[in-house]
Amino acid sequence: TYEGIYIFNKKTETFKRPVFTIGDPDFSLVREIKKDENNNLWIVDGALYKINPKRDSLTEYRQSIMGDNYSPTRLSSMDIDKSGNLWIGVIKNGILKCSPIRKDFKHFNYNPKNPLSLNFNDITSFMEDELGNMWVGASLGGLNKFDKKTKKFYIVSGSPVAYNITKDFNGVLWFSGIGCMVSYDPVTNEGNAFFGKGIVEGGSGDDKIYEDQNKNLSKRKFLYERAVKRNLVAMRDAGNGIFYCFVDSYGINWVLTGPGRSLNIFDNKKYIYIPYTIEADEDISNSIQFLFEDSNNNLWFGTDGKGLVKRIKTGIDSIKYVQFKNIPNNLNSLSSNIINVMCEDDSGYIWIGTDLGLNKFDPRSETFKRYSVKDGLPSDLIAGIVVDDYGKIWISTNKGLSRFDPQTEKFRNFDES
Repeated sequence: TYEGIYIFNKKTETFKRPVFTIGDPDFSLVREIKKDENNNLWIVDGALYKINPKRDSLTEYRQSIMGDNYSPTRLSSMDIDKSGNLWIGVIKNGILKCSPIRKDFKHFNYNPKNPLSLNFNDITSFMEDELGNMWVGASLGGLNKFDKKTKKFYIVSGSPVAYNITKDFNGVLWFSGIGCMVSYDPVTNEGNAFFGKGIVEGGSGDDKIYEDQNKNLSKRKFLYERAVKRNLVAMRDAGNGIFYCFVDSYGINWVLTGPGRSLNIFDNKKYIYIPYTIEADEDISNSIQFLFEDSNNNLWFGTDGKGLVKRIKTGIDSIKYVQFKNIPNNLNSLSSNIINVMCEDDSGYIWIGTDLGLNKFDPRSETFKRYSVKDGLPSDLIAGIVVDDYGKIWISTNKGLSRFDPQTEKFRNFDES
């Protein structure tokens, strides 16, 4: 977190700051936490720390150990390779490779006189492949490959920036650049850059890359679909970008595009968007902000101010829509028409997060039950809902984390206190 690390005790269900018998941490903004093969935790928060759970000890690798160039505010990213070496990005000063066994550091940085050196000193990400080669993303240097055999760096980027390196199921590397997504195939040594108006610039917002169950890759504001004979085919530009993507159980790609969040279906054969109209009691186009599919394959559309719309497939070509909204003075209706998030538990109840509390929808009676701050929630503004393996509902709010037990209808809140 922004205030260090916390440990969650599953038995007591409490969070606490760790206290060590050896070492006194001064954590601030924690950027990375990695576990090595010996179950030690390595933490980067500007400085480098190692936590040994068995000894209950913490070791800080200070400037005197790492060298004069590495002040405790300059470490930015980290990864651990298969040999147990730590790869640490240093702001404006390249990479430190640390061997915990030998307790030594090796420095890699940009050398303009050496074409086989790192090509830029600001490091954004690391990823190790099956051969032990380390792929390094640089903020203005693109993708670099550190060859395990030659101990040299090779520039392989098709973009001047490389954030969030991801490997897909074919072994193709993907990373996000400025206004584009870039793919690189280490086997064929071929790369492609895919551009579009809607691609978010690297480093701003949620710029991670995801791979769905159909092996298609998407970025927050752009989407790519695999072709049969080629690894990738770029989709046509989606106006001003993709706001939300969802693939239902029938394999239909639902996409919210443009600043108005218009609803479209993506045609997998023609690679085009087809506008989709919902025939509800009220026009909800340009207000949809969340899509959800329940266990009966019904689609739910959560809106920003127009409640919920349930899409029911009643036949091969017949669709029925039911709209749910807040009804004044009716406590069995939605608490708010602003829907932020939804999920379903194992009993078939649907849990809905709004700006005015939590709602439980009973599909049998089609009624809602409300829960708010008065019932124990830390805040009525709900951002996320997850059901755990024990049927408990975990809720994120703007005032911390809460866990709800549907059996006892009790909330347990987790905050700094």
